Amino acid sequence: LKQLLPCNLSTDKSQRCFPRQAASRLIELASFRGDFYRCLLTHRSLVDRFPEEVDHQIDVALTFIKMKRLEDAKKVLHNIIENDPNNAVALAYYGYILKVAEDNTEQGVAYMKKGLRLGGDEIIDAKFYYHLGQGLMMLGRPNEAYSVFEHAAALGLFLSAQQRSMYNVEGLTGRAWWSSEQTGYGSRASVGFNKSRSSTSLSNGSKLLERRESDNYRRWAMDRIPIAGKWSFQFGKL
Repeated sequence: LKQLLPCNLSTDKSQRCFPRQAASRLIELASFRGDFYRCLLTHRSLVDRFPEEVDHQIDVALTFIKMKRLEDAKKVLHNIIENDPNNAVALAYYGYILKVAEDNTEQGVAYMKKGLRLGGDEIIDAKFYYHLGQGLMMLGRPNEAYSVFEHAAALGLFLSAQQRSMYNVEGLTGRAWWSSEQTGYGSRASVGFNKSRSSTSLSNGSKLLERRESDNYRRWAMDRIPIAGKWSFQFGKL
């Protein structure tokens, strides 16, 4: 199947009967195997066959993103936006790349904000709301940021505006702070707990958060985000 379908997409019979169905099945199987190059070839075949259907071009960009070819994805999305300035999905992904990959927070926020506004509740993807809100925070616009977080929580993407984890387990409670009673262990939860040390940590944390008003906060924050799954900065050892 995987060897025949790409060729069949160019035949007269397949053009009349099953190009979308065949391509969709091939892409599903290739994605499962992690064969994104074959997915890309199939998406491009669909773009050539149905140039008026923009969704296939967006699929090309998304496949480039999965392949970590962000510059190629950006070019495809840019072309889509030039032809259709109100394509919500293209705007959202274009802004996402600008902010996350190119550290262009201001423009990234502008594109994501426009994309989510135009897309309404049809774009249900936590990463856009997370990075839009975070970007607004970094630009010194906390009220707008919390409006984004609250809307995402209302859509069910976050547990709450404060608990913004993108991957959650049903029934698993997330809280910023836990009392000993809420843990279910009562007084045993406080055994070995150093309140003085905790107060000092909270005080130090508050002082660090106050730095968001300073001119170098943005760079200070970016230097300490997780890079490749590892924290580049830690407050002491566990």
